[in-house]
Amino acid sequence: MGGERFVLTMAAEIFGTAAIFWVLIPVGLAGGALLLKLQGDN
Repeated sequence: MGGERFVLTMAAEIFGTAAIFWVLIPVGLAGGALLLKLQGDN
């Protein structure tokens, strides 16, 4: 039973980390594209 809880904890950490990257990567790409667009206009 202890091992099962350990696996669930590991899965939760992995999914939590993945969720952070799934949010940060699009935000970073959108921010970078926006900065390039603004620099191009000037």
